[in-house]
Amino acid sequence: MDKIASPQELTSELRQLLAYAESENPSREKLATDLNGLATRVGSTTKVARDDVFYEIVDQRETVKLYHRLEKEDEQSAKLFYECLKEFQKAFEVDSGTQDALSRFKGMVSKGQNWDAGLLRNNVFKVANSLGLKLPSGMF
Repeated sequence: MDKIASPQELTSELRQLLAYAESENPSREKLATDLNGLATRVGSTTKVARDDVFYEIVDQRETVKLYHRLEKEDEQSAKLFYECLKEFQKAFEVDSGTQDALSRFKGMVSKGQNWDAGLLRNNVFKVANSLGLKLPSGMF
């Protein structure tokens, strides 16, 4: 199955579905199947907003404050700061499964000290599964 790689491809696919849906006697089953297939093709290439990962590492409020200060005091540095920010954000772009895993992992590390072993195990397995790792047992 081909992945949707651009907004133009998605638009084309959606137009085809809409044309079929507006045709005489469209099959609800076929529409549901086609929509599900399209969702899968789009989901497999979905990228999480770069800001989400970047701002997990760098404080967003402080970044914005510093940028505004630079805008007032040194426009050239502000522009370069912004370009650096965009490059970092591009470097941290991840798929949605990795973002889910990162968020769950971060929560485990920060709050997991008080969790029981079963809850920790469940979350470790969910992180591994989201990252596409081979799980040690078939009981997941």
